[in-house]
Amino acid sequence: MKDLSALRVYVKARPPQTAALAVDEARLEAVLQRVVGYRNRDTLLHDLDALTAIHRLRGTEAKHELESAGAVFVITNTPLVQASNQFFETLPSGSLLPLSYPDAAFTTLVWLKNPVAAPALPQQRIIADCYAALSPSDDLWRAYLTEIAKLQRERRITVEDYHLLRYSMEARSLLMDRTLGEPAAFSQGTIDEVLEHARAAVRAQTEAELQKERALRQQAEEVGLEAKARATQAEAEKQAEIMAIKAARTR
Repeated sequence: MKDLSALRVYVKARPPQTAALAVDEARLEAVLQRVVGYRNRDTLLHDLDALTAIHRLRGTEAKHELESAGAVFVITNTPLVQASNQFFETLPSGSLLPLSYPDAAFTTLVWLKNPVAAPALPQQRIIADCYAALSPSDDLWRAYLTEIAKLQRERRITVEDYHLLRYSMEARSLLMDRTLGEPAAFSQGTIDEVLEHARAAVRAQTEAELQKERALRQQAEEVGLEAKARATQAEAEKQAEIMAIKAARTR
């Protein structure tokens, strides 16, 4: 709550029902179920309550600007946003401004209105989107983990191979590259390719580290040889100076 307050975001209590802002909740529930496809009715009712509360907080006056909206429902569930738009845009008193926004779209809108406040946001957004694009879906990842666990139990891959397939970013990246994120495209051959690619990446990384170590060792040896040469030269100069002093005394 303190973090939200620091950003000047405030939580308001759900306003009471009024005749002027009442909506057909049965129809809204039907739209939500059709578009989103809830498996749990409690979740559906929670979202319905949130949307109708935002509607009441907005009031009867149509909103045109995000800054004056007064309330907004920011979520990660894009189908819920679509359902909300389908329902509330048909109301006679419907707001010209959506009641809900996907989190990424809302963040982009806020940034566009004041880009100076967060100049690095586009780069961070791109990085986040790229990471999300490289993340397998739950179905694909579940099938992948099941198969590599089976291969390890059958001793067709080593424990080291299992951990490589399970945890390396190279394996995850190639899995997405070969299947394009589609579970139906996943097969035993996919794992063979992924494993070979991951092994090659590890070998390349190991070789790069060895080369770096050899370069550092060679550099250290060269520095040591230079230091030894300077010390030898300094000793020779010192001996020459001593000999010169002795020669001068014997004259």
